Amino acid sequence: YQTLVNAGYKNVFWFKSSIRAYEYFKTREDELKKFDMILMGSRTVDYFNAQKYNQPFTNVTFYSCDALKLSFFTGHSMEDKRMLFFVSHPSVSSLGIPEKEFLTVLDKAIPNELKGEVIEIPEVESKDVVLPEKREDVKVLYIGFENNNEAVEKVFKESGLTNYQFIGDADFTLEDSVSRLVDYDLVVVDNMCNAKLCLMGDELQDYMKDKGKSIYLAFYHSFYQGEGINRFYLNGFPTEDLDNKKRINFRSMESEEGSLRDLTGLVVNAYCSYNKNMGDGGYPNGDELDQKCDKKYEIACEEARVVAEHIYELATIQRYLLDYRELISEGINNYALAGQKTEAIPHGVRINFEGLSVDICEDGLSIAFLVGKREASRLTFKDVDLKNDESFEQFYMEYLSEKGKTSPQMIRRYYEHYDPSLKIENLASEEEMKKVSAIYTRMCSVLVPIIDGIKNPEGVTEDNKKYRMKYSESNNRK
Repeated sequence: YQTLVNAGYKNVFWFKSSIRAYEYFKTREDELKKFDMILMGSRTVDYFNAQKYNQPFTNVTFYSCDALKLSFFTGHSMEDKRMLFFVSHPSVSSLGIPEKEFLTVLDKAIPNELKGEVIEIPEVESKDVVLPEKREDVKVLYIGFENNNEAVEKVFKESGLTNYQFIGDADFTLEDSVSRLVDYDLVVVDNMCNAKLCLMGDELQDYMKDKGKSIYLAFYHSFYQGEGINRFYLNGFPTEDLDNKKRINFRSMESEEGSLRDLTGLVVNAYCSYNKNMGDGGYPNGDELDQKCDKKYEIACEEARVVAEHIYELATIQRYLLDYRELISEGINNYALAGQKTEAIPHGVRINFEGLSVDICEDGLSIAFLVGKREASRLTFKDVDLKNDESFEQFYMEYLSEKGKTSPQMIRRYYEHYDPSLKIENLASEEEMKKVSAIYTRMCSVLVPIIDGIKNPEGVTEDNKKYRMKYSESNNRK
């Protein structure tokens, strides 16, 4: 604007708000026809068009008069800090051109640079901003996805900001929505569905000057950080002072609804901090939310550690049972059964060790923890599950309880930290996994030395040399 005035152009009118220009000229097309050139700057709504806005302003300026139209934006040279003009014109490169060349483009487009009658357009008279004094008087608008509306609305209404409206991401258009923003005091926008709105701060600042009020704009977005953590970013500022910004980010391991609740609480805090009539927001701040996330992460890590131990125990039990069955199938039955009590069971054989009982069946393997002669608990793996790659996730357990021995139940154990929202059926309880740990501990002291002594005779300990000797004897007899 200053470049044009300094160059001697007399009738230069600067509409800082494209919406204001549209509202002014849509009923004054005759005035628009008095101009020789229309420069579309980088604040125009059409510049932000990404199939999110209709183009009524563009239609008015481009089709209601024959004036030359030029789109441009300004920048600076990194080398000598000169002002550069980036102009959309058939004879001009897309590279930035210096001021002199920019004025030459205008001079060629308007040979008589001072022609035309004097045009008068009234100045915009700014009004003092009046803020709502009561929470129920604050008009709130949320622009986002339908499935987030309920969670966001709950927080606003419980905070006393009960005058709440919602616009879905598919229902946002320029003429129907942007000009309606003036009706609200607080506008919250999910950048995932209306990212371009955050670029319209300057546009709305000028548009609101004669409205006697300010809009507090809050834009947020999130992304998954990993390990169950989502990171949220919030920018909030009033249209009367775009530099008065609050930038808040926090981490969350809450559910989607829980995270939205915390985020909306931060919006309430930010607006109450701006509008002193509202008192304290009353919701946790970003640091407090980070601390809550850190505590949940510590708990999740400990739970994951316990789960990892349980998975290792299950995998080890399964691996040694498979090794044991393989050794027997290779013909060392005499050794494997030597000194042990065996009994026939349907479709297999049961071998009793000191404090353990192992079943080798046609359809799987199982191991039991013995207290005296009674089975306190039994863990079973089915061969069909091994084929379906569910060997660590799915197994069967039966054990003694106050009501007697339970029937075999299929239960599961997952690698990742369990999310209750998954509603997985038959998830193993901690009490059940303690019984698995007891079987694992006893197996390591009774069965593991036998199998290790056979499979790795050179590395066997002194205490287990007897197993190597028995294996050699059984082979010699064979």
